Amino acid sequence: LSQERLNYLHLKFHEYEEQLQGEQTGTPTTNSLRELNVLIHQIEQNIGALNSGVFTQYLIFLLKETVTTPMDSADHMAKTLELRHGDLMLGYCTVGKSLFHCYKDNDLDLIKNRVVRDQVVISSEVICAFPQKDDEQEFMRANCERFYEWCRDNRVEDYGYDYQLPIHRPGNIPLGRIEQDYSYQEISEIFRDYQQMSLFEMR
Repeated sequence: LSQERLNYLHLKFHEYEEQLQGEQTGTPTTNSLRELNVLIHQIEQNIGALNSGVFTQYLIFLLKETVTTPMDSADHMAKTLELRHGDLMLGYCTVGKSLFHCYKDNDLDLIKNRVVRDQVVISSEVICAFPQKDDEQEFMRANCERFYEWCRDNRVEDYGYDYQLPIHRPGNIPLGRIEQDYSYQEISEIFRDYQQMSLFEMR
């Protein structure tokens, strides 16, 4: 699959998702759409890793009861792209692509159709990151600079997106870090038998 084809699938997903707004969730149709969206993101992540040589493994944890609260500018300014082994970050928990995702996928069609969906809520979703290389920090800092250049060069503000606003700041909000030096595989084994969590405690 080419990135162009994946971008097209993202756009069609948005169209169907908005048609289903207000519909009951958890139906075969909505579940299939969400699974397709996750699969598209996984393929894109693998393509990006192959092209850049930078690969990060992620574990995503969701509490049984989803709780959300609106984000403000200070929350957005806390976002960062810098990741270290075992970092815990606030999850994206948003259907669709942020402006930074559009940059990574060179997805101008999504921008032109005005269906960018940057994160606007804090949720109970937590992401645990396991970067595979020590030099990923420099790569991510350069990626952040290129994001702003890409937005300027492609005049995204012409479509209503002021890329300098805090809401479009790339990255995730850091929450903490795993204390022990667990690997991705070890953490996966620990949580394999637990499909749902009712409490996530950080110290």
